[in-house]
Amino acid sequence: MVNKLMLYNQSSQALCYIPFRMSAQPQELQTCIFRTPDGVVCNRTILGPDPYCSLHYGSNCKPIDKVPENPHFEADFLDVVQANDGNWRGFVFPLGVKLPKEIPFAVDARGSRLSSFEQEGVVFKEPVNFSDAIFTDGLTLKGVVFEGPVTFDRCRFEGPVDILNVQCKSSASFTGPISQGERF
Repeated sequence: MVNKLMLYNQSSQALCYIPFRMSAQPQELQTCIFRTPDGVVCNRTILGPDPYCSLHYGSNCKPIDKVPENPHFEADFLDVVQANDGNWRGFVFPLGVKLPKEIPFAVDARGSRLSSFEQEGVVFKEPVNFSDAIFTDGLTLKGVVFEGPVTFDRCRFEGPVDILNVQCKSSASFTGPISQGERF
């Protein structure tokens, strides 16, 4: 069956019609195929032919590959932050992502990939876990405050690591970091 969609201007004059076909079967939204190592599925809607949502786009790249550009990440990530959702597991942070000045919830960013992750003056109110994350192009933290425990266990640092005037008010763990010649 062919249907017609009429387009009108602001004066209610018909401009044209567009023929289209409606499917008898409703189309299911396709969801992200990302799974954490312990089997938790993302289930966010994908944007196009790539089988990942905007927050996991690029998670199928090799660790040595650059993080791909992703124009949808920032807006979708802001929605996650505004919802106080700290489940950032496996997120692929493109270059230039800035966090808000205060993160009032626990953050679980295990297994994430972060491109040139630079943050200044951010206060994390609850525990933060970046274990098994890959920091491509470096990590810079200036004046960041971790009020709860912070964990960077088994992280891979692929660039300079600058940690300046950072306060860890509870505990900090850097067990087994893998770096490319950086000094700690």
